[in-house]
Amino acid sequence: MYCPKCFSDTLVSFDVEGHDFSVEQCTKCSGLWFDGGELEQSLGELSVKALKVPRNSELTPLPCPHCRKKLYSFKYPRTYAKIEMCKACNGIWLDKNEFDEISTVREHSKGASHEEEPVQDSSSKGKLVDFINRTIDSLSRIN
Repeated sequence: MYCPKCFSDTLVSFDVEGHDFSVEQCTKCSGLWFDGGELEQSLGELSVKALKVPRNSELTPLPCPHCRKKLYSFKYPRTYAKIEMCKACNGIWLDKNEFDEISTVREHSKGASHEEEPVQDSSSKGKLVDFINRTIDSLSRIN
Protein backbone atom coordinates (compact mmCIF):
# COMPACT_ATOMS: atom_id res chain seq x y z
CA MET A 1 0.00 0.00 0.00
CA TYR A 2 1.07 3.54 -0.57
CA CYS A 3 0.40 6.85 1.12
CA PRO A 4 -2.31 8.97 -0.56
CA LYS A 5 -0.56 12.16 0.63
CA CYS A 6 3.11 11.32 -0.07
CA PHE A 7 2.37 9.15 -3.13
CA SER A 8 5.03 6.62 -2.21
CA ASP A 9 5.27 3.13 -0.71
CA THR A 10 5.75 4.39 2.82
CA LEU A 11 2.87 2.71 4.70
CA VAL A 12 3.84 0.17 7.34
CA SER A 13 1.44 -1.93 9.41
CA PHE A 14 1.35 -2.03 13.19
CA ASP A 15 -0.95 -3.90 15.55
CA VAL A 16 -3.49 -1.90 17.53
CA GLU A 17 -3.17 -2.71 21.22
CA GLY A 18 -6.23 -4.53 22.55
CA HIS A 19 -7.66 -5.23 19.07
CA ASP A 20 -7.29 -7.97 16.46
CA PHE A 21 -6.36 -5.73 13.55
CA SER A 22 -3.52 -3.59 12.30
CA VAL A 23 -3.42 -0.01 11.05
CA GLU A 24 -1.10 1.35 8.40
CA GLN A 25 1.01 4.43 9.09
CA CYS A 26 3.12 6.49 6.69
CA THR A 27 6.76 6.64 7.70
CA LYS A 28 7.12 10.08 6.06
CA CYS A 29 4.02 12.11 7.02
CA SER A 30 2.75 9.93 9.94
CA GLY A 31 -0.76 9.71 8.45
CA LEU A 32 -2.89 6.69 9.38
CA TRP A 33 -5.01 4.37 7.24
CA PHE A 34 -7.90 2.51 8.86
CA ASP A 35 -9.71 -0.18 6.87
CA GLY A 36 -13.51 -0.02 7.03
CA GLY A 37 -14.74 -0.23 10.63
CA GLU A 38 -11.30 -0.09 12.26
CA LEU A 39 -11.49 3.57 13.30
CA GLU A 40 -14.80 2.90 15.05
CA GLN A 41 -13.25 -0.07 16.86
CA SER A 42 -10.19 1.98 17.85
CA LEU A 43 -12.27 4.86 19.24
CA GLY A 44 -14.81 2.59 20.95
CA GLU A 45 -17.73 4.49 22.49
CA LEU A 46 -16.28 7.82 21.29
CA SER A 47 -16.77 6.92 17.63
CA VAL A 48 -19.60 7.77 15.32
CA LYS A 49 -21.13 4.37 14.62
CA ALA A 50 -21.45 3.28 10.98
CA LEU A 51 -19.72 6.42 9.69
CA LYS A 52 -20.50 7.05 6.01
CA VAL A 53 -19.38 9.68 3.51
CA PRO A 54 -21.90 12.55 3.83
CA ARG A 55 -23.65 14.01 0.79
CA ASN A 56 -21.90 17.37 1.20
CA SER A 57 -18.40 15.88 1.20
CA GLU A 58 -15.77 16.93 -1.32
CA LEU A 59 -14.29 14.54 -3.86
CA THR A 60 -10.49 14.72 -3.63
CA PRO A 61 -7.81 13.76 -6.14
CA LEU A 62 -6.33 11.47 -3.47
CA PRO A 63 -6.46 7.75 -4.27
CA CYS A 64 -7.57 5.20 -1.68
CA PRO A 65 -4.54 3.18 -0.51
CA HIS A 66 -6.68 0.03 -0.48
CA CYS A 67 -8.80 0.08 -3.67
CA ARG A 68 -7.44 3.12 -5.59
CA LYS A 69 -10.87 4.86 -5.82
CA LYS A 70 -10.90 8.60 -5.07
CA LEU A 71 -11.27 9.63 -1.42
CA TYR A 72 -13.91 12.06 -0.16
CA SER A 73 -13.09 14.76 2.39
CA PHE A 74 -15.32 15.96 5.25
CA LYS A 75 -15.13 16.96 8.91
CA TYR A 76 -15.43 14.13 11.40
CA PRO A 77 -18.66 14.82 13.32
CA ARG A 78 -18.33 17.19 16.30
CA THR A 79 -14.62 17.83 15.62
CA TYR A 80 -12.44 20.09 13.49
CA ALA A 81 -10.61 17.13 11.96
CA LYS A 82 -11.08 17.01 8.20
CA ILE A 83 -10.70 13.38 7.24
CA GLU A 84 -10.73 11.46 3.97
CA MET A 85 -12.90 8.38 3.41
CA CYS A 86 -13.43 5.92 0.58
CA LYS A 87 -17.04 5.27 -0.44
CA ALA A 88 -16.10 1.93 -1.97
CA CYS A 89 -14.27 0.22 0.92
CA ASN A 90 -15.16 2.60 3.84
CA GLY A 91 -11.48 3.03 4.68
CA ILE A 92 -10.45 6.24 6.44
CA TRP A 93 -7.30 8.33 6.11
CA LEU A 94 -6.27 10.55 9.02
CA ASP A 95 -3.47 13.07 8.74
CA LYS A 96 -0.91 13.27 11.54
CA ASN A 97 -2.52 13.94 14.95
CA GLU A 98 -6.14 13.77 13.68
CA PHE A 99 -6.79 10.53 15.59
CA ASP A 100 -5.69 12.25 18.81
CA GLU A 101 -7.81 15.31 17.98
CA ILE A 102 -10.91 13.21 17.31
CA SER A 103 -10.42 11.21 20.52
CA THR A 104 -9.83 14.30 22.64
CA VAL A 105 -12.69 16.38 21.22
CA ARG A 106 -15.20 13.50 21.34
CA GLU A 107 -14.18 12.67 24.92
CA HIS A 108 -14.56 16.31 25.95
CA SER A 109 -17.93 16.58 24.17
CA LYS A 110 -19.15 13.40 25.83
CA GLY A 111 -18.07 14.59 29.26
CA ALA A 112 -19.50 18.06 28.76
CA SER A 113 -22.86 16.76 27.59
CA HIS A 114 -23.25 14.70 30.77
CA GLU A 115 -21.79 17.11 33.29
CA GLU A 116 -22.91 20.59 32.31
CA GLU A 117 -25.72 22.29 30.46
CA PRO A 118 -24.58 23.46 27.00
CA VAL A 119 -24.37 27.20 26.45
CA GLN A 120 -27.40 28.39 24.52
CA ASP A 121 -26.71 30.51 21.44
CA SER A 122 -29.89 32.15 20.14
CA SER A 123 -28.40 33.12 16.77
CA SER A 124 -29.44 31.21 13.64
CA LYS A 125 -26.00 29.66 13.41
CA GLY A 126 -26.10 28.66 17.08
CA LYS A 127 -29.51 27.06 16.65
CA LEU A 128 -28.27 25.15 13.61
CA VAL A 129 -25.18 23.90 15.46
CA ASP A 130 -27.35 22.88 18.42
CA PHE A 131 -29.73 21.00 16.10
CA ILE A 132 -26.84 19.21 14.38
CA ASN A 133 -25.30 18.22 17.72
CA ARG A 134 -28.63 16.87 19.02
CA THR A 135 -29.15 14.93 15.78
CA ILE A 136 -25.68 13.38 15.93
CA ASP A 137 -26.25 12.41 19.57
CA SER A 138 -29.63 10.85 18.82
CA LEU A 139 -28.23 8.92 15.83
CA SER A 140 -25.37 7.66 17.99
CA ARG A 141 -27.85 6.30 20.53
CA ILE A 142 -29.76 4.38 17.84
CA ASN A 143 -26.73 2.24 17.03
